Amino acid sequence: MRDQTTKQIADALGLAPSTVQKYARDGRIPHDVTPGNHRRFDLEEVRDLLYAPASSLSSAPLPWNGGLGTGEAVVSSPAAAAERDTRALAQLPDRDAAPERTGLEGLFAGARRVLVSTAG
Repeated sequence: MRDQTTKQIADALGLAPSTVQKYARDGRIPHDVTPGNHRRFDLEEVRDLLYAPASSLSSAPLPWNGGLGTGEAVVSSPAAAAERDTRALAQLPDRDAAPERTGLEGLFAGARRVLVSTAG
């Protein structure tokens, strides 16, 4: 019977009440909503879901994660990390190559300040 409050579940499982609320909002734990718009839980039901062995969850669909995990894959080996770094370095401009400078740009390339006087 789902009759325990968010705080009671949080205290029993050693979680923050905000974590229990988030899990309920995300559909990770079952709950009922009272007419006053409060959530009610069954401790055993929540505990079984949150602490179930991994083998029993393998066929269950994972909840939508709001876009997490859509970025670059985590590198899991030194060889893969080296390959990623090599690709990144190949895209950087060559620091040793001097850009071609002509005219006034070339004349003042090493100057820190250039004073220009209009007085004649």
